[in-house]
Formats: sequence, C-alpha cells, structure tokens
Amino acid sequence: MGDIRQEFPIAPAGAGSLYFGIGFVIFMLAVSALVIWATTGHLRVKYQVGPDEFRIAGDLYGRGIPWSDINGRSIREVDLSSHPELRPQLRLNGTGMPGYAAGWFRLRGGAKALAFLTDQHRVVLAETSRGYLLLLSTPDPEALVMAMKSAIGAGDNPSSR
Repeated sequence: MGDIRQEFPIAPAGAGSLYFGIGFVIFMLAVSALVIWATTGHLRVKYQVGPDEFRIAGDLYGRGIPWSDINGRSIREVDLSSHPELRPQLRLNGTGMPGYAAGWFRLRGGAKALAFLTDQHRVVLAETSRGYLLLLSTPDPEALVMAMKSAIGAGDNPSSR
C-alpha cells in the first residue's frame, strides 16, 4: 500500500434519497402501529346489545348488525372443541394469531363467519340472513345469549325469526 496522495469524495446524492429514507421510516412506523393495534384488539372488543342492533365495537372488523339480520332461534352457546366444523380454517380478511382471531374466516365445515375468538370453549354462535355466522368468545356466554335473545324477542316468541 502506498501513500495516499489525493482523496476525492462521492458526489452528494439528490434530495430524492433523503425523501425516500424519510418516507420509508414513516411507512414502517405506520405499519408497526397498525400491527400493534391489531394484536391488542382483544383488549378493546366489546359486544353491545342495543334496541336496534347488535354492535361489535373496538376492533377494525367490528360493526353494527341489525337484529333483523340475526336469526334469533340460532343464538346459542357452543364449545368449538365439540364442533370442529365451526372452527376457523382459513382467514379471509382479519387478524389471526395464537389466542386471538378477529375478522372474516372460512370455517372447516365450509361456512363463512365473522369471528372474534379468544377462547374456543366459551363461544356464542348466531346465524345471519346475510350468509355468515357470528362466532363470539365471551367470559359469560349464557348471559350474552340471554341478552341477545331478549333484545331480538326470540326468547319470548317461538315464531321469531
């Protein structure tokens, strides 16, 4: 190795590389925030029984479902370990990770479901007239079933939906 007699710097990059770098960092922060929000969704989800609709709140896939879309006679408690055909098999659009599944799923039996599952043993099942099932984990499935049936009128009227 000889002595270095002269040294020349690289030509400075244009502003485009700086803007790209800043944009990339902002994009990665946004993606990270979305992932954190999705993975902690189970901490925010609430089921709300109102006079006009059943509402799933606190998650990206939550929504209000008019009582007229829910078959009152179908509302019941299920244990998915006893009903493998009701277990989610394919995530169509949603969050799926160990201990939390939220969003749209194809079930092993072929049905489509809007699911919010954290516990496969304490689940409320309801059929809708829109061609999908609701699968809802809750610590007290019996209370949710009673509240939904009461709101829809299925508990009092055998001919109800």
